Parts: sequence; structure tokens; C-alpha cells
Amino acid sequence: MVLKMKESGFCAGVRNAALKAGLRHGDILAGKQVYLYGNLVNNAHVMKTFLDKGFRVTDDIDAIPDGSIAVIRAHGVPRSVYESLHKKNAVIEDCTCVRVKKVHEIVGARNADGYKILVIGKANHPEVTGTVGWCTDGPAYVVEKESDLGGIDLSGKICVVAQTTCGRALFSSISNLILEKNPSAEIYDTLCNVTKDREEKARKIAEASEVMLVIGDGGSSNSRELYEQCRCVCGAVFFIGSLADLEKNADIGKAIAGCSTVGLAASASTPDDIISGVYHYLMFADLLKSAKKEIESASREYFAELSAAAVDSPFVKNALKSLFEQNEGGKRIRGAMIKLGEMIASRGKSSSYLPVAVGYELFQTAILIHDDVIDQSDTRREKTTIHVESARQIKNTPGGVSDMSAEHFGISRALCIGDYGFFIAYQFLAKTNVDSTALCKLYQLYSQIFTTTCEGEIMDVILPIEKISAADSYEEYTRAVTQIYEYKTAWYTLTGPVILGAVCGGAGDDLIDLLTRITIPLGIAFQIKDDLLGLYSTEDALGKSVLADVRENKQTLLYGYAYKNADAAQRELLDRHYGRKDADENDLEAVRRLFEETGAKKYAEDEILRLSERGKELISGELIGGEHQAVLYGLISYLTGRKF
Repeated sequence: MVLKMKESGFCAGVRNAALKAGLRHGDILAGKQVYLYGNLVNNAHVMKTFLDKGFRVTDDIDAIPDGSIAVIRAHGVPRSVYESLHKKNAVIEDCTCVRVKKVHEIVGARNADGYKILVIGKANHPEVTGTVGWCTDGPAYVVEKESDLGGIDLSGKICVVAQTTCGRALFSSISNLILEKNPSAEIYDTLCNVTKDREEKARKIAEASEVMLVIGDGGSSNSRELYEQCRCVCGAVFFIGSLADLEKNADIGKAIAGCSTVGLAASASTPDDIISGVYHYLMFADLLKSAKKEIESASREYFAELSAAAVDSPFVKNALKSLFEQNEGGKRIRGAMIKLGEMIASRGKSSSYLPVAVGYELFQTAILIHDDVIDQSDTRREKTTIHVESARQIKNTPGGVSDMSAEHFGISRALCIGDYGFFIAYQFLAKTNVDSTALCKLYQLYSQIFTTTCEGEIMDVILPIEKISAADSYEEYTRAVTQIYEYKTAWYTLTGPVILGAVCGGAGDDLIDLLTRITIPLGIAFQIKDDLLGLYSTEDALGKSVLADVRENKQTLLYGYAYKNADAAQRELLDRHYGRKDADENDLEAVRRLFEETGAKKYAEDEILRLSERGKELISGELIGGEHQAVLYGLISYLTGRKF
């Protein structure tokens, strides 16, 4: 379960600042210079957006030319900045938060009346610097902690304000100490109520969560305070800046995988798209986690039944044992897609999908057993492949057999077990509790997926032998590879499973058509990502050798682009290293370098994003509920960001 704080994201002050400053982009397009005086808000992602649009950032007033447009940050600036800008005849776009403006008015007036000004907050924070800069007629002091009061004369006229994002407890304790020394001191509660309200709500979510994620910028006071508030009530709180931080932090991944409830809150300076990206990812991760648990439990139960029925057939029982062991440890993405399809179609129910998902995951295992024979792979899911293990076992029997006979036996046994898995997968369909019409659709669709996947496999095996020239017939080559991706990956990994689930949930033709159009480009993106990972990941992450694709001479869009755009010398190197049956780490590094030099790696990454956007554009609409739209968006984040 994912608990998200609804009030996360830009507060009114930050949103207003971003909107007002954003309108000045038109001036940039008209050829004018627009300067942000300091960071508009304390968030690196927000600032990158403005920099990418051509805004200039400086905290040096002398760097702003006369007559330029100057944008004042949300945290405010000293009075002297306005004066300097007026002298330069600058056009001022004032984005100071109205709450901060109020603080400036208070300290300016009280300071002019002879009051000593005490500002509770961080001395180096831009808001505090700006506030102090409005005290031009007398002393102003910054108080970061109680002990700072020791060096301040608290007699006479005292005015106390606070940084708007200061912690409530700190403000109260320091204010009370000042009043003990000087009961007539004027205390102004300038804390932002929005910040306080968000902190309270974040604490409640953190209390109800096993793991809490706080999204913000390390330089943002309200972000850090939100994090500290959550740490008071939850033992596993992680501070992240974006989805990328979540994806690359293995500790967060492990914590989320091992819990049932994840909380999510974000600071007032965190952009909505950053929050949405993390939330969508968590929603998909939650679905994947729950589906994996359900599928594996049911799978063990079904295999136990099959094994019990085969008690008098030791050879069959042994085959079932090998099949079951190879079936264990999968990511269960395809089974989760079946669950998602049913939930989309039924608006939240998932009562019929499980036997179909168990069967489909078994189908995947069966086809991988055949794949491993075709690819001559030694490992799968961090285990020795069936054909290799079977050959090893027969060689170690008394009397022994030749290497060739052992290899032939291993392949034969693996093919038989793979075939057995295909047929058992069909049996599981009969266990689902749908009506006869839906069951007929399931069988028809199952057969279509199986057939389409096998057609893709046939093309994948034949293409390296056909040797369509990526240099001379690039369009033909790309068309052939893309068709393999659509048949062997898109239909097999996403489209087929989602539609199977949708049929379980009673989907009509309109929804099935929409889900097909969403998942086909995503499935192709999934395969391109697989191709990248097959070269640039590690054996530990993949569960198989990273040399497999190079040794197999695997024909991919990545390889095709590299070959088409390579010069003669680079093609000679590709021919030398790519497709070598005995390729080693040196060959792999050479291929990686060539793919980068020819722009193939960048091309593949750009294609993943382009195809993902194509799928994403179709998700919104009445046919798919909001919660399930979030899961689909999370699927896209998973596909584009996964490391295995």
C-alpha cells in the first residue's frame, strides 16, 4: 500500500513565483536578457528548468546589465538589491512570497522605530539574509539556537520574527527564553501555517508507514524539516531528490520490497512531476510486489498437486522438479500485468487472474528453457540452465558417457521439459472462475500469444544467418528487428498479459484496443532497454552472462544503428568482436566503446523515451481509472529506469 500526502508539492508562494518567473520566458524568446537574482526556489530540478529555457542566474548585482529584466527570488532579498536595480533601470519581476514580504514589512517598520530585530532561523539561508537586509536603521541578530541568545543584549525594545520555514518547537523555545529576559519583547509568529500543516500530516503518514520517503532538495530548509519530523515517528525514513535517487539506492529498494506500507511526502519546493514520478513508480512496485507474492504462493500449491499426481512416475516427477526450480525466482512482471489488466477492466477487482498468471509465468519459464538451448546459455535466474545441468548430471553417472552424448541428452531433456511446461500452462486456464465465453476468449488469446511469440523466436534465430545488411538495407533491417521486438517481446511481455487480464475482468473491445495501443510501444521500449542492459549491466544484476548477446551475434536496433553509422574501421572492429563465440571481456568493452562512438547507445536511450511517451499519451481517459493510470505511468518509469 502507498500512502501519499495530498498536500505535497509547491505551496502557493512557490507556485506563484514559478508562474510569474515563467512568463518572462517570452522576453527571452524576444531576445531580452532575464536574470534570476539567486535561485528562484531551493530546488535543483526547478532551477534546471529555468536554466534550460535561457534564464541567467546570479547573486552578483554588478553582473546584471543596465536595463535588464531581474526576477526576485521567492525567499526575498535585502532592500539594497531593489535600490541597486532601480539605479540600473532594471525591470523588476518581484516573486517574493507574500508571507516573506509581511516579515520584511514588520522588521522594516520596527527597526525604523528603534527596535533591535531578532530573526530566528539559519544565518546563511537566503530568506534570513533578505530579512536582515531590511533592518537598515539599527542592529539585527540571527538566532539559530538557544545558546546564541547569550551574546545578545535583550534589554530595551525587542522585535522577534522567524524564518517562515523555521521549526515550531525551536521558535517557541527561543521566544519563551526571550520573554523570560524581556517580557515586553514583541514576538511575531511569522511561521508559515502551510509548512506547519504539512509537517503534521507528514508525521501522521509516517506513523502509519513501515517505510517513509520524503522528496525534496538538500538545500531546502522545509525539505529537511519535513524529513526530521518524519524521522521522529518512523524508523525507516529516506530523503530523495527524485525518482533517480530511489532507483539507484539499493537500500531503499530492499526496504520497500520488504514492507507492506510505504508513505510519501514532498516539500513545498518539489515540482509536481517529480512527486508524480515517484508515486507512480511506488504504485507499480506495490502491484508487482503483491502479484509476485500471490503468484508464487499459488505456483507452489499447483506444483505440489502435479507432483503428487506423478508419484508413480519418477521421470516425470524429476522433470516437474526441474521445471519448478527453474520457474522460481522470476520477477513476475508478466503475471503482474495480467493482474493489472483485470483490475483496469473490473475497476479494482482481481479475483480471476491468478490461475492465468501462474500458467503464463510457467509459459515464460518454458520458453526461456528453449531460449537457453538456442542461446547456449549457462545460467538463468542465477541458476545453472536445465540443459547444462542435465548434461553435467549424466556425465557424472557410473560408467559415464561422452561429452557429445551428454550434451545431446541435456538438450533433449531441456526441450522435453520446456514442451511439458507449455502444455501444463494451458491446464491452469481451466482453474479460473470466468464464464464460458470469457474462457473461450482466454484460450484463443493464449494461443495467439504463444503463436506470435514463437514466430518472433523463429525470426530472431534466422535473422543473424540471413544477414540483412544494416549498412546497405538499414530500413529493411530495422523493420525486421522491430517486428521481432513486437512479436517476441511486446506481445509476450506486456500486450498479451494485460489483455489476458482485461478479459478476466470483462473488458470490452474499446478497452482492449486502447490497452493494445498503449502496450505495443512500451513493449518495444522494454526490449530496447533489455538490449542495453544485456551489454551495459552486470551478470549479478541480470542473472545471466553479459557476454551472451555478443557471443550470440544478437541482431538489435542498437547493433543495426551502430553498423549503419560506423566508418570502415569501426565496421571492421564490429565484425571482429561482435558475434565471436568465444568473446571475452575485452571484446565486450570494444563493442561498448563502438556503440558509444557511433551514437548507438544514445539512439537507443532516445528511442526508449520516445516510445514511452507514445504509450504515456494514451493512458489518460475515462476507460482507465485514475489509480490504474498511476500504475501504468509507474510501469513506464520502471521500464525506462530498471537496472536488470
